[in-house]
Amino acid sequence: MGWELRLDPISSNYHSTNPLIHQPTASSSAGPSRSLPSSEAKGSGQAADRRERVALLLLQLGAIAVVLAALPYKTFDLDRFFVPKELILHVTAIGAALLCVVGRRRLSLTGADVLLVAFLGLSAASALVAQNWWLAGRALAMSISGVLLFWVGLTIRRAGLHRPLLIAIAIGGGVGARFRRK
Repeated sequence: MGWELRLDPISSNYHSTNPLIHQPTASSSAGPSRSLPSSEAKGSGQAADRRERVALLLLQLGAIAVVLAALPYKTFDLDRFFVPKELILHVTAIGAALLCVVGRRRLSLTGADVLLVAFLGLSAASALVAQNWWLAGRALAMSISGVLLFWVGLTIRRAGLHRPLLIAIAIGGGVGARFRRK
């Protein structure tokens, strides 16, 4: 089982092609397919993969937990607020991305994905020459997690699981508004 990276041109409808995962063709795979079915197959009522459902649950928990996370230590002022939230973001992004990618046979990138990867490369180069490596590293990690969550979100949407995710995000916003301290 080998990995193949294929670059697709940018289509007029970016969301009509799957930027992360494509189903292998009959000529590329003799055995049963473990790839994410195409958007046409998903639209015809085929159930979502178990890994996609676990990734959805992880995203839902992360959306609510990131709102509630803060450490009670006054010594660390802003860090007590941001560091736990960043940790939850990174764990959620990496965990969901691994769930969506592991076991897939082929990954493919569109032109927009190539631009996102180029942005991450420029961000990494900028972080290397930054005066404050701690802040630059944190910013780079946030960018990487954001790109991963973008790709996971597209995969979740193609699996037809976007509504439960949107509901969890709305609940997280409501919980944050309810427990906001003045």
